[in-house]
Amino acid sequence: MKKALYLSILTATLATMALADNAASGLSSQQRWPWNGKVDIDYTLTKTTSKTTPVFSVKFFYKDDQGDVYELTNVEGEGTTGIILGDGSKRTTWDAAAQLGTDVDSKNYEIGVFAEDVTDDATYLVLNLSTYKMTASTTGPSVATGASSKYAELWLRRVEAGSFVMGSASTEPNRTANNEIQHTVTISKAFYAGVFELTEGQFDRIDSNTAGTSVIPKGSITYAGFRGSSYGDTWPTKTDHRVDSTSFFGKLRTKTGGSLLFDLPTDAQWEMACRDKGTSDRTTSGFWGSSTWNNGVQFDSSYNGAGDVAWYTDNSGGAIHEVGTKGASSIGTYDMHGNALEFCLDWFKANNSSYTSDPVGPTKAQADHNGDTYWRIGRSGNFGGQARIMRTANRFQIPTTTSIAALGCRVFLVP
Repeated sequence: MKKALYLSILTATLATMALADNAASGLSSQQRWPWNGKVDIDYTLTKTTSKTTPVFSVKFFYKDDQGDVYELTNVEGEGTTGIILGDGSKRTTWDAAAQLGTDVDSKNYEIGVFAEDVTDDATYLVLNLSTYKMTASTTGPSVATGASSKYAELWLRRVEAGSFVMGSASTEPNRTANNEIQHTVTISKAFYAGVFELTEGQFDRIDSNTAGTSVIPKGSITYAGFRGSSYGDTWPTKTDHRVDSTSFFGKLRTKTGGSLLFDLPTDAQWEMACRDKGTSDRTTSGFWGSSTWNNGVQFDSSYNGAGDVAWYTDNSGGAIHEVGTKGASSIGTYDMHGNALEFCLDWFKANNSSYTSDPVGPTKAQADHNGDTYWRIGRSGNFGGQARIMRTANRFQIPTTTSIAALGCRVFLVP
């Protein structure tokens, strides 16, 4: 590091190691008191990119008094996966006693942190669901039938910050006018959207530590099942992303060190990801996919090209299908239309045109025409629906207690 700090852990000594070309600086270490074998490692990350939401690849290691260098294990906090989102002050905690045993009290050690700004190489992030280590990639996953990328890994695609027109044009057929009012929305930080809908295999590995291999979307789980019935059921609370530790997202966060905010997308993030072309263009058309699919015709059978990119009532045979078997979006995501309906974070409100800057939706449930107040937003349509309900701007009202095979989610990673 740029600055060395010596610290006595009982009879051992920790020191920082000076490393060249390091995005980390200001390293300091402090033992927990009362001493429980854990050491807090504080440091600062400085980005070299102009993009919002920088991505850093980080490694932690120690050097013993023989000069041998080893990677730290038994770490928690930021960088546990090997990836950190965002620059600034960071903290990682090392359970030195768990890794070193009694040697922690009798030998000298130096601690090192090496970080590299890999934002430009992080078009995709991929989380290994065995090691829970994450790497950056410029190329997407395999979409072959039964590919391990669909059950043993979690792939996410970067969506850059910016603005887009949310909602549908008045000329778009089958639109619900008061639910799809066009308005400009700005998202100030880049985020990552799941390449695939969450599969049963991924869910089983994360939620119950079983080696699931199913590549169909995970359904039959409620909103609270994904986020929890305590913190998770109160979104938005001070616009944070708290979830219950026993929920699916709570378990995923625990396994990745607790600092990465895996979650459902907001309504606006979902639509922005669906419209994204990987450039400044976020189209206002009703769909992506086949160039002939945007003709704006009235009847579902005439939505030309729907079957190229989506499983829906005309081609699904009444069953949900393996993810990633239809055409990709412009940025390389799959099944954004059809297959499984996808939960979003927000409470449903018909006229959302006042939500324009990093919107999180209403702060409480809004009563519908029946007086019910328990609706969340769903997106994308499903395998049993018609093409018109798969339009990008279409917003569903989903009871939080709904648990059906056609309703799942897409994992997002937010800064």
